[in-house]
Amino acid sequence: MSELDKAVSKDDVPIAIGWLRRQNLVRMGKSGGETVITLTEQGRSFLGAEMEDKKVLRTLMAGDRPEAELPQAVLLQLKGRQDLIVERQVATSPTWTCSARAPSSDRLTRSKGLARWNTARPTPAPHRR
Repeated sequence: MSELDKAVSKDDVPIAIGWLRRQNLVRMGKSGGETVITLTEQGRSFLGAEMEDKKVLRTLMAGDRPEAELPQAVLLQLKGRQDLIVERQVATSPTWTCSARAPSSDRLTRSKGLARWNTARPTPAPHRR
């Protein structure tokens, strides 16, 4: 613990230890009257490697990403950290276009993206009175 106090500000020590324990990276115990922090196997496996939450944060720093592209467990962890990530609702509206592959050129299908009209448009039916 005395080494940790030198590396991290006194106010941040409990936050850092709590995070390390929640991630199952360290264990705490007593030895000779002093609190000792020991790396777990999982903690050792991340030495020199990047953790998943850091990867997700770097991805989000590069630009917005749909929720489906991100690991849900990591998102839950990051959402729990105050003011770290923000969720935005982005609405997309479907566009109606003529399907060039449909057997009948007047059949409409829903698709995402820009509207494109089939160049082989059907001839309009004569107007009935």
